[in-house]
Amino acid sequence: MKLTQNLGTVALVALVVLLAGCSQENENFAPVSGTVTVKGKPQPNLIVSFLPVTQGEEPAIASSGLTDDQGRFTLKTTGEDGMEGAMIGQHQVRIRNRIVLGAEDAVVPEKSSAVRLPSKATDGSLTVDVPKEGLDTLTFEL
Repeated sequence: MKLTQNLGTVALVALVVLLAGCSQENENFAPVSGTVTVKGKPQPNLIVSFLPVTQGEEPAIASSGLTDDQGRFTLKTTGEDGMEGAMIGQHQVRIRNRIVLGAEDAVVPEKSSAVRLPSKATDGSLTVDVPKEGLDTLTFEL
């Protein structure tokens, strides 16, 4: 009986520590979604990347999203455990055409679906400040 109680206590403590770590990590992120238009039309198959401009010792975690047929995107952090959103704070934004190379079964967009983007889309001169509340009506008009 005592062994069962000890295992239960250990499991409960591990769960509390795990949840505390997750909530602390999530406090640094906010949901971000929006739309990309090119010459006034929604543009699919664009990768929207947010690169944090960090100060101090906090590690920068980038976020990205792929535009759908309506030009809408939702950001998710990069990596295996990607979570929705972007780090709170200032970001450089880069937008580029999605191109998949190397895989035999990969779908590569036709050249006609790729769009010529202005230099401001790719050179990092676009910036966005992500507030704690997040952003859901962000629009990039290129």
